Amino acid sequence: MGLDLRALPRNAPTAAIDSFVKGEAWELAGTAPARVYTMSGVGAFDVAFDGSSRQDARARCNRAVTAYLPKAPKKAGSNETAARVVTACHDCPPEQR
Repeated sequence: MGLDLRALPRNAPTAAIDSFVKGEAWELAGTAPARVYTMSGVGAFDVAFDGSSRQDARARCNRAVTAYLPKAPKKAGSNETAARVVTACHDCPPEQR
């Protein structure tokens, strides 16, 4: 998931970016069993959903994204969402399983 950092005040410090991104990642993950991956200063995150099978994990991901996007933050001064799906739900690489 990519986040448009224009949803934050101009010249926001890295700590504010990190806090915003982590908060949104956990908002997307919700109560589903999941692992959140972020990188400092970057407006993007990955969430790895756990499930009883790969299909179950993908279904949890799809449900979470569908529920999250309408509630995602908006760009400042706009009604346009500040969240964008960069990579659709898919099987996690082996190092994230």
